[in-house]
Amino acid sequence: MTAIKFGKEQKAILSKLKNYCEDELDLELGQFEAEFFLDFISDNIGNHYYNKALEDAQQIVTQRTMDITDAIDEMSRIT
Repeated sequence: MTAIKFGKEQKAILSKLKNYCEDELDLELGQFEAEFFLDFISDNIGNHYYNKALEDAQQIVTQRTMDITDAIDEMSRIT
């Protein structure tokens, strides 16, 4: 599996992460510390969210496929 990496636009989350750490944990992070923290979160937790999203997508695709199959079965009975 490919590592989850953030682009420049997505790195905007760093300010939110820095604010959270300061407001909730009374911990002031510099830019590099915030980037390392985000990378740590991404490397150690991100894959779990990614896999859950894939499972959710698979369930939706499976349900829609079943719906289409049912619709085709109904159409074939009519004619």
